Amino acid sequence: MKGKRCCKGFTLIELVVTLSIIAVLSCIVVPFSFGAVMKNELKTAARMIASDIRYGENKALTEQYSSYKITFVPTSNEYRKYFDKKNINNYERVEMPPRIKMSSAVFGTEQKLYFNSKGSVLVGGSVTLTDGRGNWAFVRVTPVTGRVRIEYTEE
Repeated sequence: MKGKRCCKGFTLIELVVTLSIIAVLSCIVVPFSFGAVMKNELKTAARMIASDIRYGENKALTEQYSSYKITFVPTSNEYRKYFDKKNINNYERVEMPPRIKMSSAVFGTEQKLYFNSKGSVLVGGSVTLTDGRGNWAFVRVTPVTGRVRIEYTEE
């Protein structure tokens, strides 16, 4: 065993090379993961709006009540749910996530979605959301049937 030197551990050069590889891979992966997070926020916001519209339809149908509505306010990036039968002026405010913008909401000539006592909407239309990276989501509501569907475009 003379002349053999037993060294355990890593040299400084090996550590620097390993850390450099990790840094380069991180620079590549982080922007993709950030884009995926924003795309997920966009899809979540669209699903949240669609879910609240379906809830309003079901609530109007089960209670046979025709004064429920959702008012969309794109300028403040929120919408308001008027689902209180005892006080029709009472509403619950729902804000969009910080990186998601409500570009428009059009239902006929208004930004309000009214439900009738049969659980369908009075006028169809759509809500448009964007994440600022070129991805869009459209929540479309069909008149009469009240069918709610979500469509996405990706850049």
